[in-house]
Amino acid sequence: MKTKTLLIILALSFSVSAYLLLTQQRPPIDLIELTGNEIKEDYRIKGVEAAQKDIKNGLLKLETYGYPTPSRIDYKAVLQEYDIELITVAGCVINNQIIGYSEGYNFTMREEIKRKHGPDFFKFVEQESSKRYQERVSKIKKHEFESKEEIQK
Repeated sequence: MKTKTLLIILALSFSVSAYLLLTQQRPPIDLIELTGNEIKEDYRIKGVEAAQKDIKNGLLKLETYGYPTPSRIDYKAVLQEYDIELITVAGCVINNQIIGYSEGYNFTMREEIKRKHGPDFFKFVEQESSKRYQERVSKIKKHEFESKEEIQK
């Protein structure tokens, strides 16, 4: 008896679901993508405006998002030596608002930073942070090697 009742309920719910799927209209999927691109541009403009305001106030910052690379610590340290703050605004989950705002903000800031510190400044920061990262990793490996030798004694 219970099995028969369960089968009737399943059949009815399937019928109702199928009816609703076939008769209800859904919004077109492309609409979301088109709207997203327009919003991204709006946020890019807001990012440019925010960067211009910060520059007027004497603040130099860059925004970053995504999975942090191991050398991000060193990159941030080099920037800080030049009074440039690196701000993590999001992790791996991002949207058009974050992307657009950061693109506009960082483009404006990078131009100001290059004007202030020279056109090759970011090349220098990359090289210096890479060098520091390699030195840091070497020290860690050396320490691990020495620790293993002590344990084996």
